Amino acid sequence: MLPIDSSLLGLPRYEIVEVRRRKKGIELRARYRGPPQACPRCSSTRLRLKDRFLRTVRHENWGIRRVYLKLEVRKLRCRACGRTFHERFPGLLPWKRSTESFRRQIVWAHREGISQKTLSDQEDLGHATIERWSHELLEVKSRERDLAYCPRWLGIDEHHFVRGRYSTPMCDLERHRVFDLVPGRSLEALKGYFELLLGRSQVRLVAMDLSNTYRALVRKYFPRAHIVADRFHVIRLVIRAFRKTWMAVDEKGITRAGVRRLLKSHPQNLLPEEWAKLSGYLRSHEVVRILYEEKNELCRLFGIKHRSVRQCRVLIPRLLEETRKLRESRFETLATLGKTLEDWQDEIARMWRYTRSNGITEGFHTKIEMIQRRAWLSIKDGGRANRTG
Repeated sequence: MLPIDSSLLGLPRYEIVEVRRRKKGIELRARYRGPPQACPRCSSTRLRLKDRFLRTVRHENWGIRRVYLKLEVRKLRCRACGRTFHERFPGLLPWKRSTESFRRQIVWAHREGISQKTLSDQEDLGHATIERWSHELLEVKSRERDLAYCPRWLGIDEHHFVRGRYSTPMCDLERHRVFDLVPGRSLEALKGYFELLLGRSQVRLVAMDLSNTYRALVRKYFPRAHIVADRFHVIRLVIRAFRKTWMAVDEKGITRAGVRRLLKSHPQNLLPEEWAKLSGYLRSHEVVRILYEEKNELCRLFGIKHRSVRQCRVLIPRLLEETRKLRESRFETLATLGKTLEDWQDEIARMWRYTRSNGITEGFHTKIEMIQRRAWLSIKDGGRANRTG
């Protein structure tokens, strides 16, 4: 049999001695070749060998094959303090029958949506074992989070659970990963958390939607950070305001599904026949045509990215002029939109300079909703099975 590279184990300083096939997988006999062991009580390296034995543990799977790791373990006795102990290995905790990498593999598979029953049948594990491993990994991550420093680029948003309960997810926009999830969304609920957060002074950018609560929170606890409005939320706010105004101008037009869809689309995304149909409608409704052109102008303005400081100075007068026209509009919805844009004009103008958005946080919301939906379906199916049985 050809020798197997020990790096395939994913464990440092291990040497594969023998490989055997088992009925349900592969058995690897390995030997640890790390530094000399030290006494866990007095840290002395003056040890005496008392015995040797084999220890069998589960290791992370190779594809669909299970891997069983047989380690040669030495029983040692400390000459300094008289303590007798078994040899300890990196990646394998004492008294455990599986490596840490295998536990993480099971927990990650469960977090990605594979049910406990499926994992239990595939890996010959109990439901309680999978649940316990999940909690243990969460406790480890929680302890790591207590000492984690706040990232330089931060994304903040709110997420609704059930019965009026909210949470505040925060994401690291630089490393594209979730930083933390804090219960609550008000200043009072988040005050205690942000006062104890490490590294608040190193935050340079915070992306968020147009929330006055989060803006006040960032200004108070992140004084050196620039607040950047999320482009998706700004453009959605503009589209919704103009759609409400159009409904007020042409009440019957909202019932025409084809025209409603065309008005929501960008002109560059329309086919020639669709643009001809929309042009005919706009020619017969002059006010709607003006609203449509103004909406497109704002969307193009807010969609600009990757601009330098000099280029942003050229765009600022356009933003101020559009905001002024909205505030002076005779439609209440557009006037409210103009006041909102004026209140957030600094944060909106930074969208041209900074390209970071809150898309990572929104994706995290989607994952939370998928987990909630799976949990609800599992409860529903379980209750139906109980009634049937």
